[in-house]
Amino acid sequence: MSNYIHGIDVSKYQGVIGWPLVAQSQRFAFIRLGYINGDGSITIDPTYQQNLSGAIAAGLQVGAYLYSYARTPDAAKLAANRAMELVAPFGLRMPIAFDFEHAAIYQTMSRDTNAAICNAFLNTVKNGGYTPVIYTYYSFAKSWLDLDAVDAPRWLANYTGKIGIDGVDIWQYSSSGTVEGIAGRVDMNKAYNDFWSRYPNQPSQPVWEPLTDKVLEVYGTRHCEYFNTVDVNDVAGRLEPGQRYPVLGILDGVWGGYNWATIQLEGHEYYVALLDDRCRIADAPGCAEHEAEIRRLTDALAAANTAKDKLAAECAALMQKIKAAKAALAA
Repeated sequence: MSNYIHGIDVSKYQGVIGWPLVAQSQRFAFIRLGYINGDGSITIDPTYQQNLSGAIAAGLQVGAYLYSYARTPDAAKLAANRAMELVAPFGLRMPIAFDFEHAAIYQTMSRDTNAAICNAFLNTVKNGGYTPVIYTYYSFAKSWLDLDAVDAPRWLANYTGKIGIDGVDIWQYSSSGTVEGIAGRVDMNKAYNDFWSRYPNQPSQPVWEPLTDKVLEVYGTRHCEYFNTVDVNDVAGRLEPGQRYPVLGILDGVWGGYNWATIQLEGHEYYVALLDDRCRIADAPGCAEHEAEIRRLTDALAAANTAKDKLAAECAALMQKIKAAKAALAA
């Protein structure tokens, strides 16, 4: 394949990068966000923000990647949601890559399990509106990962002078390249498509599905915040535990790493990130839920009417006695 685009991938190990100089020879860059721990939490790369901002400002097309130690599909999904939250402010035009190559862990698992871990991350990213990419190296893929079972474009490392596997979108052909603007070695890549036009990272606006007869139930001890926009930094306030709020709609997919709903509160519409440990959408209470209360009120009303009739009869009898007494006095 002769038509390709040059790019690099970097992390804290490249130190301070002169991105305007890099942009003179490179078209794209993948920035490491950090690495995924076994439970799905992320240890942040301390340079990711300055590298994302610097590369974008220099005019490169920019993606991100996470090195994986995730041990389960659930852990991978958790990390994917966090990754989308980290990159949300930057407007990436290149994919979010899952760096799956840690043989010490994954050689102890089956190829099916490894594919399931990869797909959990990649599908979560895709459902969130980003382009996913699987990154690994040639001998790892041959031994412990069935790439045909992984549903994503491929980024493959092979330093032998050839790719070695069909259907690869990005080839990392060297780990010891030199690029002006970077002191020391850097990974070198060739992309065989321009992801920013073929796989645009969308959506540009969230898409909502209207809901009726649903409420947001707030529970637990952790704060459930509501927001002015679909941005977890734009906090409007906190919802009270034990309360229910009418739901107006639910987001189609994921935005910024979260599932969202819109609620009505004090005559205004607000946004809520749906977090399992503090809130959930439930059916609005129906008549069946209040049958006992309805029966109690009906019985109370009947008793009140009976008491009223009895009191009216007693009053009528008393009036008759008064009338008779007045007649006797007049005689």
